[in-house]
Amino acid sequence: MEGEDNAFLTRVSNRNVQNLVWSDQWIVPKPPGHVHILETSAIDELRLAKAKKTLKGYEGIWEIDCSYAPMPINEGNRPYYPMMGLIVDQESNQILGFGLSDKSETPDKIVGLLLDIIEKVHVVPKEIWICSEDLFHYLKQILVAFEIQVYLTSELPSLDEAKEEMMEHLTGGR
Repeated sequence: MEGEDNAFLTRVSNRNVQNLVWSDQWIVPKPPGHVHILETSAIDELRLAKAKKTLKGYEGIWEIDCSYAPMPINEGNRPYYPMMGLIVDQESNQILGFGLSDKSETPDKIVGLLLDIIEKVHVVPKEIWICSEDLFHYLKQILVAFEIQVYLTSELPSLDEAKEEMMEHLTGGR
């Protein structure tokens, strides 16, 4: 329930000598601080040059997204939800690339995934559609290097469909 001046009704606990005492308070949240965008490592210029040299052209629209995968990974001391990078061809709905990573590795993994696909198919998309400014910052080096048009959009229809089908497959159609 929202109160005056963007304050929110909150249950607050205070410990007295022997008991925990609860009270209702209207609290105004602190403004968000500076949001830190993860940085990507510099792309290997020799690798870029080789990829450019073998290009056969520009075609199609690729949709790219990074989001949390809905399945935990039991690695290390405790399970965590990895980031899932997905690249889909808009016309065919074909998944071109897929990868899981820890959140801190996401920028380099998604750039590597895109470059791997370009090297494999020897084609660069005419356009890339994304729905995250962070993703734009991650991909900026490669977008500039290959002069790819990028569009920030609220919907990625082919990618959403591919993600839905992938989740159905992983959960056994439940």
